[in-house]
Amino acid sequence: MSTWKKKARLWAVVGIFALLAAAGIFKLTTIEPAERGGELGAQIEAAQALLDGAQEGNAAGEYSWNALGALRRALNSAQTLAQSDGATEEERAAAAQALAEEGARFAEGANQNCLTPQELQAAAESGAPLTRTLSVEGAGELTWSLPCDQLGEAAPVNLQVVAGGSEGDEIAQLLAAQGKEDPAFALTLAFCHNGALPVQADLSLKTEGETAYAALYRYTGGALEYAGPVQAEEGNLSFSLGEGGSWVLLPAAGEEAPDQPSGEGEQPEAPSVPSTTPAGGSSSAPAGPSDPSSAGSSAGSSQGAPSGGSSAPQTSTVTVSIVCTTLLDKLDQVDDNLRPYIPQNGIILPPTKVEIQEGESAFEVLKRVTRSHRIQMEFQSQSGYGSAYIEGIGHLYEKQVGSGSGWMYKVNGTFPNYGCSQYPLKDGDTLVWCYTCDFGKDVGGR
Repeated sequence: MSTWKKKARLWAVVGIFALLAAAGIFKLTTIEPAERGGELGAQIEAAQALLDGAQEGNAAGEYSWNALGALRRALNSAQTLAQSDGATEEERAAAAQALAEEGARFAEGANQNCLTPQELQAAAESGAPLTRTLSVEGAGELTWSLPCDQLGEAAPVNLQVVAGGSEGDEIAQLLAAQGKEDPAFALTLAFCHNGALPVQADLSLKTEGETAYAALYRYTGGALEYAGPVQAEEGNLSFSLGEGGSWVLLPAAGEEAPDQPSGEGEQPEAPSVPSTTPAGGSSSAPAGPSDPSSAGSSAGSSQGAPSGGSSAPQTSTVTVSIVCTTLLDKLDQVDDNLRPYIPQNGIILPPTKVEIQEGESAFEVLKRVTRSHRIQMEFQSQSGYGSAYIEGIGHLYEKQVGSGSGWMYKVNGTFPNYGCSQYPLKDGDTLVWCYTCDFGKDVGGR
């Protein structure tokens, strides 16, 4: 569908949502019970049309992962209720109204605070950092500094930041698992940029509260990963990040935070936070389509920090990539609704260096890297075999392109004769997840 047609369709749906939201309360209180289920269905259809017509990206007028995620969550909740036999008419009516309101917010939530590639390129040529300051409701005043003299390829940047964001409730539940229910305990910031930034950003936040934050975490969908310390000076909090997503600031000390080391010149230990990532893996709900151009290494994604002056342990790394190049010659066999998920070059994740822990399996690394790069992944635990089976990556599932299609993995060019959760990786390994259309024959298997 051409861009102008998408926009025309989007604005048509926006108009429908505006009318529905304006008249929603009146309609939902006057229609007969038999019609209320139909109203919820109409709102579900309109929300889906909004999502289908929205362009995900970082330029003005496009949509961020945060805006898309909020509407998807509202839509999923409404669909679940609509399919429930036990839902009352009042619950259906309330769900229809809530979805109409979320749709109206989404219709007005396209990217606004954005930088163009031309602005970044001009700053790169001048040699001066590009700075912008904006107010973040519920957090304070945030100043972006982009050292464009280190710029690679210029690309749009979405500067919008939201306190809490569409993943805020999930993060609050994660923290509550440790009894951290005080909302002042953590500050969650949704950086609405999709994927990796074209250059690492230095941030300075002048907060509205008095909490002394000291550690930065990256939310990776079910877990918080320590990204580094937060520097506090003259009322400003300073930290750096290399990609969008949900980031969490935790306080330095006090009743709500673990004790910090006190040795001179020592860096603070990463405060203990819960992780819902079990050793054997757990299924995650499908997310929005990933932007292949954003899949790269990110500042602020380290798995830990040195503690107290002790020598840092020797790190091991592997190179991970995810490809579906076999589909490029079979696009005529792919359903139209799947084509948006197939990158033009067939590369979902380019070769990316990833630090691993000793004994980490190919499955554990895949699970971690897809979360950190916001790539959808779904699997099935096979308890009888003590393994995990990968059903889909990047919204591409098994048997979608013939009975012999699905995901396989190879290490150093060889397909192991083990389940992915039973194959331990070692330093220097090259791990490739590849989509096959012919039981592995088309990707080098036997």
